[in-house]
Amino acid sequence: VAHAHALQRLAANAPEAERVRLQGLAEGIAARGAPRTPALPLAAYAGQFGQRRIVAENGRLYYQRQSRPRIPLVALGGNRFAFVDDPAFQLTFATQGEQTTAISIQPVGGAVQGPYARTP
Repeated sequence: VAHAHALQRLAANAPEAERVRLQGLAEGIAARGAPRTPALPLAAYAGQFGQRRIVAENGRLYYQRQSRPRIPLVALGGNRFAFVDDPAFQLTFATQGEQTTAISIQPVGGAVQGPYARTP
């Protein structure tokens, strides 16, 4: 909590680009201590998205790219999640109704990577 508050204080006086990055980091760090409620049940987010896979297991979501290790995700609210170990990277799920159709990955304050469509 203190880490998130310190980042928010730094963001208050930072230039715009740095402010966005610091606020995004603060949000991800705060969510580690108090995860928000996602818009859909976790199982709705699970699936294959090209080379990327989202796994719902034991009440948590994980991101995995190819054979690399799984990375736990933390809910930021809505259809947004952050990497637990690196909250500077956030995932956003595109949805249609109760189904996820794609994911995008974005470093906080950086360019969006994707979207990566759900694959069968």
